[in-house]
Amino acid sequence: MYKTIGIYKNLKDIGEFERFYVSEVMPKMLKLPGVIKMNVTDCSIKILRSNLKV
Repeated sequence: MYKTIGIYKNLKDIGEFERFYVSEVMPKMLKLPGVIKMNVTDCSIKILRSNLKV
């Protein structure tokens, strides 16, 4: 089993990044021996500093 984790910060165009990832990165990962599927999770969360209790 393969497991990868990617953390990307300060993306200027999220839509363009997603198109690149799906068209370029995912096909290469699916060609790895034994890989039959991929799951991608988007955990984009914006937290306003004023909402944080310190």
